[in-house]
Amino acid sequence: FFPLTALSDYAGLHSAAYLAEHYHKLDPGIFWNSVYPRLLPKDFVVGFLKAPVFAIIITLVSSYNGFSARGGTAGVGRSTIKGIVVSSGLVLIANFYVSKIVLENM
Repeated sequence: FFPLTALSDYAGLHSAAYLAEHYHKLDPGIFWNSVYPRLLPKDFVVGFLKAPVFAIIITLVSSYNGFSARGGTAGVGRSTIKGIVVSSGLVLIANFYVSKIVLENM
């Protein structure tokens, strides 16, 4: 169980309810009655699976780039930028494939 992911899901749903009520003048009952039927377990499963996949990608890429940094502070800066760029790209790719695999098989 990933408490931060669950907290993010909770915050996202309640933020959407707040915005619907205060900016679109939508009754909270109408909002929740339209959200609950569409909210499926697979929506949460995807999120709970993505979090550790992203964490592993970011950790491995950042560690590799950090340990291979050469050239003093300038080299550390270049390694940091490279790590961020590579991690971001791999997370986007992993996001697509994890979503595709999980949503097709549920």
